Amino acid sequence: MSPVFLSNVDDYVAPSQACVNPLFADDVNKDTKTDNEGSKGLVVPKKRHAVGRKQESRNPSIATSNDNAVGTVTMADCLACSGCVTSAETNIPLKMLDDRLATSPSKVVATISPAAWADIMRHLEIPENEIYETKRCISMAMHKVCGASLVLDGKIPLQWSLLESGMEFCDAYLVRKEAISKIQSIPPPSIAISSNQSKLIGRNDVLTHVARSKSHLPLISSSCPALVCWIEKSQADLVPHLSTSKSPMAMAGTYLSSLNDDIFHFAIMPCHDKKLEASRKDFFLSKTERQEVDLVLTTQEWFELLCRGAGSVNKAEVRSYIQSLEPAPVVSSLNDAIHKQLESVSILPEFYVPTKFKQKENTKFFQDGSGGYADFIFRFAAKKLFGYSIALDQTLPWKHVGDSSEQSRRVSARVASLRKRQQLYSVSLYKLQRTDEKNINGTVTDNYSMTFEEGAQTVLKFAVVNGYQTLQRILQPPAPKSDHSHFLMYDYIEAMACPYACLNGGGQLRLVDRETPKETRQRVAETQAKFAQQYHQSVIENQDIYTKICPSGPFGIEAQCRLHTRYHVVPPLEHSTGAVAGVAINDTQW
Repeated sequence: MSPVFLSNVDDYVAPSQACVNPLFADDVNKDTKTDNEGSKGLVVPKKRHAVGRKQESRNPSIATSNDNAVGTVTMADCLACSGCVTSAETNIPLKMLDDRLATSPSKVVATISPAAWADIMRHLEIPENEIYETKRCISMAMHKVCGASLVLDGKIPLQWSLLESGMEFCDAYLVRKEAISKIQSIPPPSIAISSNQSKLIGRNDVLTHVARSKSHLPLISSSCPALVCWIEKSQADLVPHLSTSKSPMAMAGTYLSSLNDDIFHFAIMPCHDKKLEASRKDFFLSKTERQEVDLVLTTQEWFELLCRGAGSVNKAEVRSYIQSLEPAPVVSSLNDAIHKQLESVSILPEFYVPTKFKQKENTKFFQDGSGGYADFIFRFAAKKLFGYSIALDQTLPWKHVGDSSEQSRRVSARVASLRKRQQLYSVSLYKLQRTDEKNINGTVTDNYSMTFEEGAQTVLKFAVVNGYQTLQRILQPPAPKSDHSHFLMYDYIEAMACPYACLNGGGQLRLVDRETPKETRQRVAETQAKFAQQYHQSVIENQDIYTKICPSGPFGIEAQCRLHTRYHVVPPLEHSTGAVAGVAINDTQW
């Protein structure tokens, strides 16, 4: 396989054998004959053609090369290759930002993730009592550096995503009353064409989606694109269990794309994989032929952008430059900000209070670090389904969970230490039937508690899982004809690929190039301290997206169509040439 070089980039790039962006053909020639009819529906890379000889594709549903076509590599193709992580991943996005700004869009909007906000505050050593004011100054810096007229705090679209996820879970929970939850049937392999169309692989069928697909318990959070990619490619059984609610970044893209076709919307996220999420065809708008999110920058790339304005890479000088700027005005409503003729506007949550309760040591990094989906939905479902209210200043009793299936086995000290540090936490709501408490009709009153008592029935059980090793163990479907699985123990699982969740995303600013585990824990703890100074996520105040594009309200007809997405089963990649033709990549040893 030939090497690939990118101009103006010094790093060497080698193509990967397992690209996550398979090459599907849009049109299938029904008359094409193949020598292996049984291979339909399999995903294989493009064939390489010998000079002067034309070959037929062994699979009509896979893209084949055109001898006269000019080869191109898109941003999505580059980021979809798992063969390297080089400076190209920084140089290309920043150049794309410059090129797009040169077209003079009507408005430039930046959505900044809460984890990215917290990490930049940690890196610039901003005191906790100056975080709010510094956000406004950074908004002005974004205007001067890249012309951003609106800077949207990611906490606002996070509210929409949390609310839709909570409604989706309650709907799935009520449906489950009719039947015991099992692993659902695997949907047929498909590929997205646009935000409302998908195509079945190996067939000409194009499906137009007018409503979201049904959710099944246990429900798995889907805001982590690395997790979604892993499930789509490796765990097809779990695809029906992914939450269809869009991530906060996608929510912001949906809202902003409905306002003006010429808005340039870029997002600043803690993770490189968010670039892959933004490039999914599920978020492609056929009307404007654009993605809902035009570009994604990581926190590292964001800092480089700020360094441009400061004219220095020294963080002390960058901090001085930011603090020298006049703070941007603040509004709490997107609708108001769009119509204000101001050079720069910060769109921040309506209230801002420091955390007033202490968290236990083992709950520092996960409760809010990835958006707080499990924490919010547990409180939301307890109130909506069982009438059990949990005070906003009351911390949920999350408990660290060991690997119970392995506790009886004798293991090495190293393995025991790893299990002790595995990031798996759970919380439950129990139904207590106390015969001594009766209502006016003389029937026994149902009482609920988060503390277990003898004879109590578990009505809700949530989990937070961070890190691939723990994910692979917990999200393992049960064996055939068996219901035993960690997966089926829970009603909702908030799963993130990175240890310590989004606060430790791959795009965050590191202390050094290669951190030790101790340095990583120290950095994440400092970032968490900045993150915790934002408002509690359990209060949903901003309803802009519903008043503008979803008038029927949360989880209404419009919301289920526009604020939810779909996921696809991706067949295993195969070799297409040589002695290993037809052999799956995962089954090949080099």
